[in-house]
This record gives sequence, structure tokens and C-alpha cells, in this order.
Amino acid sequence: MKPVFYKFLLFFICISPLFSEYKILSNWQYVIGDISPENFKNVEWKPTTKTYFEYISKTNVYLVFKTTLPEVKAKFPILNTYHFDQYVEVFLETNKIYQFGDKHNNLTCFGRHFIELPDNYIGKNVYIKVYSAFQNVGFSRPIRYGEKSEIIKAIIIENVDEVTLSVLFILMGLALFFLAFSTESQYKSFLALGVFALMLGITTFCRTEIRYFIFGNNPYLWGSAELISLYFLSPAICYFVYLINKQEKKNIFTHIFIGLVFINLAFALIVSLLTIIEPNILLKSVDFYETLLAITLLTGVIDIVYLTFLKRNREALIMCYGIIAIVFFSSLDLLQAFQFMPRIGFMAHYGIFLFVVSMVYILRVRLYRIHNDLKVYARQLELDKIYIKKSHEELSFLTTELESTQKEVILRLCEIAEARSKETGNHILRVSQFSKVLADLICLSEKDIRLITLSSPMHDIGKLGIPDSILNKPGKLTEEEFEIIKTHTKIGYEMLNKSKKDLFVSAAIIALQHHEKYDGTGYPNKLKGNNIHIYGRIVGIADVFDSLSSDRVYKKAWELDKVLEFMTSERGKQFDPEMVDLLIKNIDTFVRIKNRFEDNFELNLGLELENL
Repeated sequence: MKPVFYKFLLFFICISPLFSEYKILSNWQYVIGDISPENFKNVEWKPTTKTYFEYISKTNVYLVFKTTLPEVKAKFPILNTYHFDQYVEVFLETNKIYQFGDKHNNLTCFGRHFIELPDNYIGKNVYIKVYSAFQNVGFSRPIRYGEKSEIIKAIIIENVDEVTLSVLFILMGLALFFLAFSTESQYKSFLALGVFALMLGITTFCRTEIRYFIFGNNPYLWGSAELISLYFLSPAICYFVYLINKQEKKNIFTHIFIGLVFINLAFALIVSLLTIIEPNILLKSVDFYETLLAITLLTGVIDIVYLTFLKRNREALIMCYGIIAIVFFSSLDLLQAFQFMPRIGFMAHYGIFLFVVSMVYILRVRLYRIHNDLKVYARQLELDKIYIKKSHEELSFLTTELESTQKEVILRLCEIAEARSKETGNHILRVSQFSKVLADLICLSEKDIRLITLSSPMHDIGKLGIPDSILNKPGKLTEEEFEIIKTHTKIGYEMLNKSKKDLFVSAAIIALQHHEKYDGTGYPNKLKGNNIHIYGRIVGIADVFDSLSSDRVYKKAWELDKVLEFMTSERGKQFDPEMVDLLIKNIDTFVRIKNRFEDNFELNLGLELENL
């Protein structure tokens, strides 16, 4: 397949011109006015070397061009040209063979013409009548005549550089858009330059003749696309220059360029919206745009000179190089226009391309600088991380020591209180573990479970304030002695309530409320139902369960069945019904805890409390 393709390509480029050709029509004559075909031979024709006139008149201009078609090798002969006028009629002698455009719509001047010729055309006169209500009239490109395939090949060859540049601009714009939306740094600069490059790519492509082969000869589409993209170039580059000026303090051009951004953007938006109502507004706005563009460019040149030589701004110096490139290549276009050098095509786009490259280089330098700053910052973060890690280790050690000391104090106080009442330290461990299980069963938070586990051992801390004679009396207490015993709840609360720490606040609540009863007959405040704090309800049932099932100085331990019978009988009276149900349902867990912390089992009380 490949050899066949290469043979066809070789034939198309090198061999086909031997069998067909095209020529540039010359020997033109012209006349001004709306001449009818019947009068073509009755007017005085003037010779001319050009078929394109600028500023001949601003409105309603008719031109008629005439030449004789020479002999040409062509199987499918056509006339081909591109024009700046609105309406075209082509006659072979007096027969109309082509018509294009609209006398009422300026955008029809953006047409491309492939005019097929009838038989017996050689040696006959061709007349081309054009009309324009705008400032330009005629044909901006030479009129080709001959084989269609050869003309198309010539168009492709002539336009390949501009098409390539337009594609590069568009790809560059899309790449800058990607960078703008993928990085938080300099995204505004990337976005502004991306819009500029994309609009420049669209404008450049719309000026090529290749466009005809994509969406056909649609002057409204290509004319609108070219002018709208052209109008949006200015606000984009103005915003980019504004961002450069913004880096300099006390720079008057910063305010000037933000103003130019809004003026150019407002112009582009208003004209684009008005196009919906009046399509001709695009082309009619060209004069105003050129004036606005001249002001913007002049301001930009002054600003860049100011930044380069007075502010020593290196980015402005790079922009100077880009502007020099534009001026250089634009001067080549002027030399071609005044015929001081042979026509080699539109060159300003090369300068603009180099200008955009210089802007991209500015952004590249910025990103490189930011990258280096980030590396330094990352290194500093590493050092800070090491320092924070060491500080954290020291803080963790101090925190561990503080918690250990806190637990130790709690342990010793609880041991003293329990020892005075002739009870072992294992009682506080059992109550702590019973409370922990109940708190977990009713789905308290992890924080609440930890608090009740650590604070429940202090439930009887108030017994430190009760006389030994009453606290350890083996017989039944008198009514007065029992009233004294009951004060241990308030004594414990007063001892623990001085601290604002969560641990001691919860311990104070437990010390005060663990003898309250669900039916409101408890002490010291006769609280009822859910008015009793959940901590008090949990520790209350845990304390009674352990007291009944363990030996005391004044009694022997009850059998488990008798304990459960009592707990059931007090359901809804002394105890929260839910707590009773959970205890009975999970009695095996409570029995395992009780067996682990038996009073006759040698335990390291400090170690056990550390593991709470």
C-alpha cells in the first residue's frame, strides 16, 4: 500500500504539472461604475496592474475588471480568487457564469471563489463586476486560471506556513489552558496568554485559504470567527502585561492597563453581542478597533520601555525582544507591499509567534523561580518536621509522665479511702471494669467510656472525711450515724469539684450521685430517673453489685442467684431498668471480671489501674 501512496504523491507533486497547469491572469483593464453586460463593449476601459483598491470610497463602489483568457492545459478549468468586496458577478462575454455575495452584508467579502468555466472559453473575454460598501474593493490575491487540482495544490503550498503557525498557536493556547487549570501558581498569567494564543490561532487560520476545504465557502462563519477572535486578542495581552506591571510597586501603568483591559474587553463583548442583531457591525467596527489597538500598542511600548530601562524589569526586557521580532517581520510585509522586495507571503505572523514564545519563556522563568523557592521551602519544612517530631516526642514523654502521675495520685487516694473502710483496692478495680462494660453496652462515646473508667474508682473518695468509728462499725448504724455516712457523697463532690479537668468533673458527678435511686428515694438530692447523670446510674449499679457479691467487714458475700434476684427486684426502683437488663444479660462478663480481681488474689494495683 505504501509504494502506491508514494507513487501517487510523486505524480501529484512532480509529474502532474506536465499534463495540466494554471496561470495568473494579467493584462487587466477596469472601469468604475455599475455597467450592464450589454454595455461592456461600449465603455472606455483603463489598463491596470492591480485588481485590488484600498480607500477608493467608503460606500457603494462598483468596479468592473476585464481580461482575455489565454490558452491553458486544463481538463477541469476554473477561475480562482479571494476578494474583499461584498458582491461578485462573473461574465464570459455577456453570459453570467457566477454570482456570489450580498450587497447588504459586509461579511460576504470573506468568500473564496472557485468558478467553473464552460466549453470554448479560450480567447474569450472574462468580465468580473464587484461591489463594496466598505473601504476595500477588488481582489486581494492574484486571480488564478487553469486546472483545479493544480490551483488547489498551489493554495496548499502557499498556505502551509500560516496553517502550521495557526495550529501551533491553537496547541500552545490549549497547553497554556491546561497549565492554568492544573496549577494554582501563575494561573492568571497562563490563562491570559492561553486566550491570546488561542484567539491568535483562530485569526491566523481564518486568513488562510485552506479554510475553504473544511467548512466550505461560508463567509459569515469565517468572517465572524476572524474578527471576533481578533477583537479578543487585545484584552488578553493587556491583562498579561497588567500582571507584569502589578509586580512593580507604585507603577502608574498598572492602573492604565487594567483600564485598557476593561475597555478592550467591553468593546469585544459589545460588538460580539451586537453581531447577533446586526452582522455588519463586525466589519464596521474595524476602524474603531484599529484606533483602540494603536493606543494600546503605543501605551504598551512606552510601558515596556519604562519597565526595562527604569525599573530594570527582566521580564519586560524579554517582551522587548518579542516586540522587536514583530516589528522586524512586519517591516518585511511593508517592503513587500511597496515592492522593494519580492512577495514571499505574510510575515507578521512569524514575529507574533516569536512574541508569544517570549511570553511563554517569561512564564517558564517564573515557574522555575517558584520551583526553586518551593525546594527551599520543602527543605525548611523537613527541618521543621524534624524539630516538631523531637518536640512531639518530648511533649509525649511529659504527657505520659503527667498522666502517670495523675493516675498515681488517684490510685493512692482511692487506696487510702478503701483501706479506711476495711475494703481492698480490688473493689475500685472491679467497679471501674463493671462501669466500663456497662458504658460500652449502652454505646457511650469512647471519651465517655474512658472518663467513667478512670473516674469511677473515686466514687467513695468522700469517705476520707468520715470518722473511723462510724466507717468501720461492725454492727448496725444508728440513724444519726447513717446520716453522717451519707455525707461522704457531698464531701467527695467538694473534694473533686475544685478542678475543671474532665476527669475530675466526671469523678465529682459520680461521687455525688452514685447513691441516688431511680425512683427518687436515694441521697443526697433525691434525684429521679434520667435526672441522675448516666455516670451516676452506671457506677451506682456497679458499686452495689460488687458490694453484694463481695465480703465486707459487716457481712459475707451473697450468692450470685441472690444478688441477681435482688437486682431484678430493684429494677426501676433503685436501679435504671436498662442497666439491670444489660447486667443480667451479660452476667458472664461481670463474673469473669469479679473472678479476675478477687480480693484474695495478689495483684499489682498500680499496674492494673495503669491499664484502665
